Parts: sequence; structure tokens; C-alpha cells
Amino acid sequence: MNKIIIIEDNSYLNVFMEKLLNKNGIFNIETLKESLITESYLRYINKEIGLFIIDLDNYAYNGIDLISMIHNIDKNNPIAIIALSENGETSMLKKAVFAGCNDFILKPFENGSLIFKVKKLLDIRQSNENSPNNYKPLETKGDNDIQFSWNQDLEIKIEEIDNEHKSIIKKYEVLYELMKEGKGHDYYQELLSFLDNYVHTHFDHEQELHETYNYNLKEEHKMIHEEFKTSVLNIIEKNNDKLVTDKDLISINLFIKNWLIHHILIEDRKFGDFIVQNK
Repeated sequence: MNKIIIIEDNSYLNVFMEKLLNKNGIFNIETLKESLITESYLRYINKEIGLFIIDLDNYAYNGIDLISMIHNIDKNNPIAIIALSENGETSMLKKAVFAGCNDFILKPFENGSLIFKVKKLLDIRQSNENSPNNYKPLETKGDNDIQFSWNQDLEIKIEEIDNEHKSIIKKYEVLYELMKEGKGHDYYQELLSFLDNYVHTHFDHEQELHETYNYNLKEEHKMIHEEFKTSVLNIIEKNNDKLVTDKDLISINLFIKNWLIHHILIEDRKFGDFIVQNK
């Protein structure tokens, strides 16, 4: 297995991630200071590296510039990169993706999420148990300060798809505002009904466009859709006529938010870029 390089200023998190990866059968890991990552050094060890995990919250260096430098070492065969950050602003995440980041993880993160993303980028066979497309109810009440709104950074420049993304984000915003007023419980079933329709109509529409443009990643994208659709249908089945709790509201909010940020900025952006490049 090619080497994984972690650039993370927090020594505790460095040790934690290395032990977590080792526990899951992933070895050959090296932690480096950003000062050691120079273009000449990267060119020298380029073929040895399979993945970078880069902390964007260290102000001693510019994480976006570092991602861009790593990505541009070999544009035909770029090294995979996962960015870590506490900052969930779409503008920052978009910059990371456009610089060459393959995926990102918002801190604090679930252990399974990190393992899933690392194995996926290293092309290691695994189950979809820890896929971010799977719904996971919160074990504790958690934090409901998770506002998320539509903005231009989420546009993939396909008008009909952007409009459909706006519709689900609007539903998210409505639930968020109602939760602040303590009224979200009555809206929960309406949201589930919307999601039930959305995962059929929107996903079918996207997949029709994939066929029309002969999208090269259409099968992978369809599989991601199916995972999310299964999660939504399971939520509906388990919550039919069930008393809605605060944890239910926060769980569905986080689930939708994480899906939208990752799916739009990474998976749907790939499709938007594909169309632009093949016009």
C-alpha cells in the first residue's frame, strides 16, 4: 500500500488517526510538518504516496495553496487528498475542492467516516456500513446550531439541477427555523414526505441527464443515489406514526446537511465539470 501522509498540527489527533487507521488494517502512515512539504520533495516521493490528509485549520500555512501544489505535481495522476476542517462554510470547502481536494471531513468526525473515505480513495474493498449516505441517529441530543443555506458556491451550473437542489435546501432551512422556535416536531412528517418524493424525482432526473451526456461516472453516481434513497426509505418506515424527539430532528438535519454539502460540492460538481469539458 502506498504511503499516507498526515499534515495535522494537533499531535493528539495525529496519533489518534494513525492508531485508528492501523486498527482498520491501514498502515504505512507518516506524519509530517507542513514545512517539510516542498515541491521538490513531493516530486521526489510522488510515486510512493497514495493519500494526503491535510488539516486546513492550521494558520501557520495556507492549506488551500498546499492542496493546489500537491495536486499539480502530476495532473495526469494526482495524489488523492482529504481535507480536515472545523469550518463548514461552503465557500472554503469549494476552494479546497477546486484546488484538488478529493473529499473533506468536518471536525469533530465519526471514526467510521474517516475510515470509509480513506479506503474509498485508496480503492480498498469495504462494506458501505460507514458510508456518509447512510443515516445514523444521534446517540446524544447533540448541537442543533447547524444552519445551512443556498449560495452560489453550491451551483454546478446546470440550471434544472441547481433549482432542485435549492428546493431541498429550502426544506432544510424551514426545519432549522422551526426547530429554533420549538415547532420542528410537527414539520417532521412533511419533510419525510418531501424526501420520499425527492429521492425518486430528482435522482431519476439526474440519472436521465447522466445517460443523455453519457457521463463516465454514472454507475458510481447511481450507487450513491441508491444508498441515500435506501436511508430515506428506512427513516420513513421506522418513523411512521412515531413520536418525534429532539434527537430525531437534529439527526435528520445533520443527515441532510452532510449529504448536500458533500454530494453537491464533490459528486454533482464532477458531473457539472464533465458537461463543461465535453461541450
